[in-house]
Amino acid sequence: GAVNAHKVREGWALDDIIGTEHGIGVENLQGSGKIAGETSQAYDDIFTLSYVTGRSVGIGAYLVRLGQRIIQMKQGPIILTGFAALNKLLGR
Repeated sequence: GAVNAHKVREGWALDDIIGTEHGIGVENLQGSGKIAGETSQAYDDIFTLSYVTGRSVGIGAYLVRLGQRIIQMKQGPIILTGFAALNKLLGR
């Protein structure tokens, strides 16, 4: 896999995360599933906190909601929706 990023004042901004094969949906879901499992397990053991600084969409939005508390910046919306509604919103 690879990552495309560019330098910004605060550090680095990710542009693309490229899997080892075309159609990396499975790789992404595996990683998200691991994060979801750990967050869910930690919920009962420790205090869990998510900090949203940018748009959180799809599985990322659901992962954020698994925690006990969220700090959300004004410019960091959490969009809980399916792909069809999201594509319509984005005009795709």
